[in-house]
Amino acid sequence: MKLRKHKIWIVCGMILGICLFTACGKTTGKSEIIGTWSSVEGSSKFIFNEDGTWIFDANCPANGTWIITEGKNEIQMPSQAGLGQDMWHVGGVHEFSIDGNRLNLDGVGEFEKE
Repeated sequence: MKLRKHKIWIVCGMILGICLFTACGKTTGKSEIIGTWSSVEGSSKFIFNEDGTWIFDANCPANGTWIITEGKNEIQMPSQAGLGQDMWHVGGVHEFSIDGNRLNLDGVGEFEKE
C-alpha cells in the first residue's frame, strides 16, 4: 500500500513539474517577431517561424527553438546546432524590441523585416 501511494505522489509531482515548466513561456502563436529579419549592418538573417523554431542564416549558421518570456520583452533561444551559436552568440536569452519593421536583438544586432 505504501509503495502504491509513493508511486502516485511521484506521478503527481511529474505532472505538476510539466505544468510549471510549460507555463514559463508564451506560445509563439501570432507574435510580431515571426518572419524573416535581415541584418542592417551585414548579410546575415534571422528567420523566426510560427512553429517555434529559428534559423540564423550567415556564413556560420545556427538554429534552435524560441519562446517569448511571459510579461517581458525577452526571448529564449536555445541553440540546437550550428557554429553560429558559439561564434556569434545568437543562442541564449536576449532582450528584444520591435519598432515598426526594425528588430533590436540585444547582444546580437539590429535587423529589418523583409
